Amino acid sequence: MADLLAELNRDIWHPFVAAYRALDIDAFLALNSTDVIRASGSKQKLVHGYDVYAKQMREFFAMVKTLNDRIAIDFRFHERVADGELASERGVYLLSVAPSLGGPRTRYGRFHTCARKTDGRWRLVFDYDSNDGADAAAFEAGAAIDDVDRFPA
Repeated sequence: MADLLAELNRDIWHPFVAAYRALDIDAFLALNSTDVIRASGSKQKLVHGYDVYAKQMREFFAMVKTLNDRIAIDFRFHERVADGELASERGVYLLSVAPSLGGPRTRYGRFHTCARKTDGRWRLVFDYDSNDGADAAAFEAGAAIDDVDRFPA
């Protein structure tokens, strides 16, 4: 399974982190299948498809650029399961914001994604997040992106 997780890192997780840092919306959207299901739990309770998700993320990245803020995202995994051309991964993310005005802020959230490999490349087909039970301790308890050996087959 380590080879599949390395592929997921190459195709999804490293580019995800880089796209956020660069505010590269096209690179970010390319990580998602055009039939992705995007859901948010907690208080938001939203579910929608690619078009709405793409619009929201375009607006978000544009706002961050307009404000001259910087953002970064990192992931820690609590579960990574991959077999053949399907994968399910759960964990905690850390979103860091360095605003042009004011002090830095951090936000933690839980995520659960599912991906499918098509035409030799992994893409997200399901992306869920929630802030329920997400904190620094849960983040630190997870495995870093490249720590694929914590998830044996």
